Amino acid sequence: MRFYYENISGDSGHFTLKKTEIPKAIMSAWNIEAELYIVADKIDKCKKVIILIFAPYEGNEVNNEWLKDYGLYLKDGDGFRELHYIADDSLAWKPDNWEGILQLI
Repeated sequence: MRFYYENISGDSGHFTLKKTEIPKAIMSAWNIEAELYIVADKIDKCKKVIILIFAPYEGNEVNNEWLKDYGLYLKDGDGFRELHYIADDSLAWKPDNWEGILQLI
């Protein structure tokens, strides 16, 4: 899958991961407080169709609407918001774990 990220500091870019690595993409974008999009279609070199799937400044309810199509949801944990799989309620990414995330900036 092709992803696009952008934060309020002006950092933006693209990266590619497997569809099974969406939690890694979310955590990588979250680490730099960036919105995360899936590139749904590339029209030409400069234009693309993007779909917002995560925004760090939005609440769980809004993010969960976007994430449900990918089998994920956020909930408040003891100290951190947690990313879970809908299917079995298991953690998709351990809270406060930055090992393995992409260095986007």
